[in-house]
Amino acid sequence: MILNHRIQLLPFFVVHQLHPVIDNGIPDMTPILYRLQHDGTSILCLRPCAIKAMLIHNMLLAQDRPHPMLDIPFSRWRPFLAARMLTTTRNLWYHLIVAKLLDRATLSRIIPATVPSPLCHYCNQTKTVAHLLFECPRKAGVWNVVDSTYLVTSTGTSSQRLFTDISFLQFSHCDPAPTLSPLATFDVVGVVLTAIWSSYWNGHFNCVPFSSTNILQIIRNKLHHLHSIAFHH
Repeated sequence: MILNHRIQLLPFFVVHQLHPVIDNGIPDMTPILYRLQHDGTSILCLRPCAIKAMLIHNMLLAQDRPHPMLDIPFSRWRPFLAARMLTTTRNLWYHLIVAKLLDRATLSRIIPATVPSPLCHYCNQTKTVAHLLFECPRKAGVWNVVDSTYLVTSTGTSSQRLFTDISFLQFSHCDPAPTLSPLATFDVVGVVLTAIWSSYWNGHFNCVPFSSTNILQIIRNKLHHLHSIAFHH
């Protein structure tokens, strides 16, 4: 069936069968693997880096948008890694880049008993990651205040633009306000992302209402703390 292209094995299963165990009746997958090819090369002859590229390629085919990591040069990773952010913030941002953040829409499919609806509590829209962090009117309001208070932008900052810039680590049009020097844009954005993410889940699990006023106060305090540390160094 594989040779006749009637079925196609995903690379995930191929990788886990590269060294089949022939014991206790487990079938030998070698004949199949020898016939599986990627770009004209047998799967068994591929180097680990080629297998990784193949996996990424197939994951991209299953996604609605291009995977940002394929288009992020090291020059953009350097300031991200050098930014003054907590490990939890960096992990949150990294999971956003690789499209591994859990949103309400996903959780409603995985654990419907705990999260029965994929809709946002506040605007009744499907709560994707982009909606959770940027597009919901309450979150967009927070970003608008941050944009006018803590950032200097050369162009308008829409929710879609924010999502794209943060996913691809590109802030060429955006700098921190002079009062925050020597903080970087990554520092500011990291604080805002964490505040919105934490406040949302605090509301979900602890029934604490999402308050833009409280979130902006948290952001202000965190940025003041980061600025004090950076200024004295």
